[in-house]
Amino acid sequence: MRKTPLITAVAAGLALATAVPAAAIDTLPKPGQEKPTFKKVPASLLGMHVHSLTNTPPTPEQRFGSIRIWDNGVRWDQVNTAKGVYDWTLLDQVVANAEATGAEDIMYVMGYTPAWAAKNLKPLCQPGSYTNCEYFPGGSSSGPKDIEDWKTWVREVATRYKGRITEYQIWNEANLTAMFSSTGNSAVEMAELTVAAEKAVRQVDPGADVVTASSTIVQKKNFVKKSWLTQYLTALKKQGGKPDSIAIHAYPWLKKGPGNGNLAQRAEGVELAQQAIAKAGYKKLPMLDTEMNYGNQRNNGWPKKKYSEDTGAAYLAQTYLESLHNGLSQVDWYGWDDYGLGVWTTSQSGTVLKPGLAYQNLLQNLPGTKNKGCTQTKTVTVCLTTKGSARDYYVYRPKSKLVSFKVPSSFKVDQACDVLGKCKPIRKGKVKVGLSPLRLTNR
Repeated sequence: MRKTPLITAVAAGLALATAVPAAAIDTLPKPGQEKPTFKKVPASLLGMHVHSLTNTPPTPEQRFGSIRIWDNGVRWDQVNTAKGVYDWTLLDQVVANAEATGAEDIMYVMGYTPAWAAKNLKPLCQPGSYTNCEYFPGGSSSGPKDIEDWKTWVREVATRYKGRITEYQIWNEANLTAMFSSTGNSAVEMAELTVAAEKAVRQVDPGADVVTASSTIVQKKNFVKKSWLTQYLTALKKQGGKPDSIAIHAYPWLKKGPGNGNLAQRAEGVELAQQAIAKAGYKKLPMLDTEMNYGNQRNNGWPKKKYSEDTGAAYLAQTYLESLHNGLSQVDWYGWDDYGLGVWTTSQSGTVLKPGLAYQNLLQNLPGTKNKGCTQTKTVTVCLTTKGSARDYYVYRPKSKLVSFKVPSSFKVDQACDVLGKCKPIRKGKVKVGLSPLRLTNR
């Protein structure tokens, strides 16, 4: 489907305002100061990774706006095990299960290289060490010896899943040498693979979108000028590449490692990515965050950090809502049943936790609404979506401290609902807003 082109506890229940001196109450700003990312909110904005789709059909509660097929055991090297030899069994099952979730879009990541096609093989990475090694075994991080093998693979996938897989992503985190390496310039080589795949996909399935290889974003002053992303997109532009969208991974990547930053730091990364994309000449293309979470629970050498359910729900909800104005048209949360990062949407026994409930609440209320834009101040962000006569104002703050706000009469709303969908009447025209978004509504 073609798409057009800022946090540490949630207040228990709804934090509705009590009587306070009038001088202490700010008035919520009217939304629309910042341009909407898109005019109508697509379900595909609310993307998700779901590992269980590898093995089992989705349960009734597993409904998602879009699915990114990654870490499901169906990479190029796992399907195309020898030249001309394909085992589609598992990928067929994953695609069918993804469709059964009701996903509006299904994205498939087309890397990594099988050993028989790889230029070079490197030793497997060990926890905490990710240089001169590869994350997956058998030459997966290498570029192909013969680009024709790559073209053949892309055509085979696009032919088999024409009209079913709607987005093809070239590679995952190609800026990391453990994920993609080259005997020459990796950015230039990935641009060549991107152009080749773009042509192959459009020959077979012109209705599918081609998404660039994803790159992680590191919040550094020289990112825009010297990053791998800038080099890759510049090379892609030079080679005539015309992707449908640009992919990033906006994990807040700081000195403490990937994911250990906060929402504001993620926003800094998103802005840096936008600048790099514009510098390369792709400013008008939509930007997708195809892998997102916070914190870390893996034994990977980085400090561990896990968020409470309340904080995790606030982080997740703000992450998606920020897309109404921050330039991202799709966010693929990692993941519904992944426990290696800091915000868990479900427990390891399968219980849907508060972050997962917050996701389900957003999926129920956002898709299909008209995006009227947001206004962001130092104290609060307000975004408006409408559907017919229904009006939803999403309000939240960058900090956990609750602040009282007066709701303008022009909003014409009478209820305040928390991220879990629990609603209460707005009393005396005032609400208290903190880290966890409120939905002020007339429905």
